[in-house]
Amino acid sequence: MSSAFGVLRRWARRRSIHLLPIGTTCCVAELDAALGPTFDPSHHGIAVVDDPAIADILVVAGRLARPVADQISALYEQMPRPATIIAFGSCALTGGAWGEHGDTVELSSIVDVELTIPGCAPPPQHLYQAIAQLRRDR
Repeated sequence: MSSAFGVLRRWARRRSIHLLPIGTTCCVAELDAALGPTFDPSHHGIAVVDDPAIADILVVAGRLARPVADQISALYEQMPRPATIIAFGSCALTGGAWGEHGDTVELSSIVDVELTIPGCAPPPQHLYQAIAQLRRDR
């Protein structure tokens, strides 16, 4: 019976995603646009949550300072497994072009990033394309 439960759980998780958005700099404006009424995330089976204990996907947008990186690592540890991390924007991928004296951290150095969405700032549609890719891969 447990294998049938596992199949049912994977099916449900593909169709009902709980997304936890975190943003620090300019990329967060595009992330907010992607999660706003124009794109209607609930229509795509996405619920935006603020509790890492129920989040399936953590989307990180913007440049990461060291203190923020520690907080993101703590959020990731609270997420149920398998947890998925999406780096939204070039700053999350590389630490950012505006970091001063090495104060920025690449997201991939603190957590396993499954998908990256490059750009400065990436358009909101790219978030939905990345989630569609995740659904196909699961």
